[in-house]
Amino acid sequence: MALVIGNSNYENIQSLSNPENDARLMAETLIEAGFEVRQLIDADYRKMKKELLEFGRVLRNSDVEAGLIYYAGHGVQVRGENYLIPVNATLADEDEVDLEGINVNDFLRVMNSSNSPVNIVVLDACRNNPFKGAFRSATRGLAPVDAPMGTLIAYATSPGQVALDGATNNSPYTAALSRAIVDSPGKPIESVFKQARRDVLQETGDRQVPWEVSSITGDFYFYPEDEDAQTSALSPSVSTSDLDVAYWSAVRDDPTTSELRAYLEKFPNGLFAAVAAKRLKELENKPQQQANLNPATTAPTETVAPENNQPVPSDPKELARAVQLELNRLGCNAGSPDGVWGRGSRSAADLFNRHSNLRLASIEPNGEFLRQLREFDNRVCPLVCKVTENLVGNTCVTKSCPSGKKLSSKGVCYTPQRTTTQTTRPASSGGSNCFVFNGEQFCD
Repeated sequence: MALVIGNSNYENIQSLSNPENDARLMAETLIEAGFEVRQLIDADYRKMKKELLEFGRVLRNSDVEAGLIYYAGHGVQVRGENYLIPVNATLADEDEVDLEGINVNDFLRVMNSSNSPVNIVVLDACRNNPFKGAFRSATRGLAPVDAPMGTLIAYATSPGQVALDGATNNSPYTAALSRAIVDSPGKPIESVFKQARRDVLQETGDRQVPWEVSSITGDFYFYPEDEDAQTSALSPSVSTSDLDVAYWSAVRDDPTTSELRAYLEKFPNGLFAAVAAKRLKELENKPQQQANLNPATTAPTETVAPENNQPVPSDPKELARAVQLELNRLGCNAGSPDGVWGRGSRSAADLFNRHSNLRLASIEPNGEFLRQLREFDNRVCPLVCKVTENLVGNTCVTKSCPSGKKLSSKGVCYTPQRTTTQTTRPASSGGSNCFVFNGEQFCD
């Protein structure tokens, strides 16, 4: 389980370019690694506190292998204490920081009280103190914190130093950590963070040194070496037949040959194997036009494929809107197709670039980019499910709860409170003050 927070657009202090993009990248990376992710973008104090409370309850009431909290945004230290800054914070003096900011120790207490054997806290929040003019003890970066038992705390840079926000769409640290996680099958968590540190050192010319403190005693892997073991561990509460039905339900209406082959490979004796084999044979006997997934190996051409003969808008805003529509169609979530090419659209384009294998030279709206998008028939960006759903195959399936429990809007199975008749018992004769709560009597 993971809680991912990215604060970019601050109301009263300097905004930051990349935390929103960093949070989305980290959420995507963790989802692909098997985490259930709760995500907050540009959160105010109330939202951060509320989500931290809910996340703590989930960790305490769930059987999880690992809990992870990631934060990108402004962070400051005051008298050796670290605070994460909500987007609506207004600080006139450092004495107000404990009222306007979120103490990192609050996160650690939540993690320490969970049932998770491994807890991970990642802080890409070591940028310059935005309130240093109002702080008497203005200090660079964050202060070191001891990790409770079973916890790893990772900082974007070493204590007392400042991390870089980055000149691209992501900070050097988050980009490096995402790559290290993706490239980590069979590697323990310590090796993952070491690889991220090496990449950041190389990218920043040794100016930024990521740093961790750990009290983890066992081994944790973002990806096990045996991918079959990872697949079988997706959801112990979902049976093979449930997976079979869910996968077929996702592809049955208009399947492609690759989807049918994937179904037959995963479920060779499945409930719908005979139907899938028949439809695959029918499709293979028809002439197919496959999208070119690696145009770098072929010379560029001005020929437009028959299925891609739609005109390219000449108006820049209409062109941007057309690109946004295509990105949304391919599952990359560019937001509302309004023709405004902002941070969300660039993040979606960058996501498409990384998952399409095209390696485009530019992700700004242009005619060539639009034509490349139109070449794809199926989803390119990974599916992100709601907190009340599990990703099964290519579809989001509502989570199931054990008998007697219900699923909350936060994706947590809980036992409904039984309705009890509350009766007021007479107060004791000694003149004590008594009251009744949930059918029980309490007296001073």
